[in-house]
Amino acid sequence: MDFLEFKLYFRKHSGRFDLVDSLGADTGIGAIVSSSQKYLDSLADITSLHGVVFVDITSGDTSVEIPQAKRVVSAKVKDSAGKTHNMVFYSPTDHGLIQRLGISALINNRYTGDATASRPRFYSVKSPRLVSDSSAGTGASNGYTTGNTGAIKLYFLPESDADYEIIVDGSFYSAALVLDTDSSYWCEVHPELLFSAAMRQLEVIHRNSSGVRDWESAIMTSIVAIDMDGVEQNSTNTTEMESIP
Repeated sequence: MDFLEFKLYFRKHSGRFDLVDSLGADTGIGAIVSSSQKYLDSLADITSLHGVVFVDITSGDTSVEIPQAKRVVSAKVKDSAGKTHNMVFYSPTDHGLIQRLGISALINNRYTGDATASRPRFYSVKSPRLVSDSSAGTGASNGYTTGNTGAIKLYFLPESDADYEIIVDGSFYSAALVLDTDSSYWCEVHPELLFSAAMRQLEVIHRNSSGVRDWESAIMTSIVAIDMDGVEQNSTNTTEMESIP
């Protein structure tokens, strides 16, 4: 089901003709669906939200945005020769092999450690804080601010000395539904659940706490079933240790 088909489905079953016209034109449903997808993404931990993205960095870079990122699991660097190198969580004591530290540790090493540019070897991740880089003060941020796009950023050390490709493994928010032909995991596989989430969002807007609870109860029943399916799939062909009698 693409976005146009979903909008007409929503119009038919919700009776909210004010949000979608008879031809499927968006007269308010777009923002509702966007919030609803993010809500479902926040609840579910499913294979379909996991993936890998490839982002480019250039010489002098110290950070890069990870589009649609929900959670970063690992990162690698591919050089111009096509060789892939692991990046590790930064730690000043164990070289990042065990402990993942916050952005402050990375910034501290930036100013107190070896500042020689080279292939990035350590990284940290910071969620958006929606402020302009310039607000940090002249020379204070040195690239280690989140910016105002709302995207999660990956910060790395040392500063890049050339062009590289960063390979990020993690989980990602569903694709935005804008054009009539757009689709997403929820729209394509579970349109009825996206419909329920959209109806819940309307109850939130109207401050109907009873309606919100009713929709959330129905949604969570489906989410639990979907997550259980994912657990079963991930456990398939897993070797189990058994005791020897």
